[in-house]
Amino acid sequence: DSGVGKTSLFRVLHSIWPLNINGSFSYESTRSYLLPQRPYFTNRSLYDELSFPDIRNLPTITCETQIEQFFIEWNLSRVLNCVEKSIYVYMCPKYAWQDLLSPSELQRLSFIRLLLRLSSNQNDEASRIRLIFLDEVTSSLDANKEKKMYVYLSEQNLTLISIGHHETLRQYRQMELQLYNNGKYAIKNL
Repeated sequence: DSGVGKTSLFRVLHSIWPLNINGSFSYESTRSYLLPQRPYFTNRSLYDELSFPDIRNLPTITCETQIEQFFIEWNLSRVLNCVEKSIYVYMCPKYAWQDLLSPSELQRLSFIRLLLRLSSNQNDEASRIRLIFLDEVTSSLDANKEKKMYVYLSEQNLTLISIGHHETLRQYRQMELQLYNNGKYAIKNL
């Protein structure tokens, strides 16, 4: 149900909110990634937005090509029409991306941010992302895009911890934690 603390639990597990708890949950935070339900975008260049939080690296032609391919694959080509052509100046015209794009487009753009991060450190085992927190990242997507997203992530040999209300998500999960308004919970194998 809404309001039982699912996102709060994620924020604690991902160390965004400090909290002393009984028991333990440990992982290498540098090898994890959180995809929020409501993606955060500003009015920076498209490249800066997609490489956030690591905006130190300058874009390359290879990266530009990869971004364009992802935009075509995830049906976001129209976004490229909103910006100047070069990736160095892929600036949003007058508005923040959040005001220009639909919730579905923002969720797909956020997913492309993850795809770029996964591909950039794929050859560096020490920094390779292994754990992904997915907080209702498909809430604004249709069933086909949701399936495409989860199939892709499942094929990457990653550990996924996800929040989602769609019944279709059960096929991508091995266990389920149900939280209830009264503070109780249930864990079951799927």
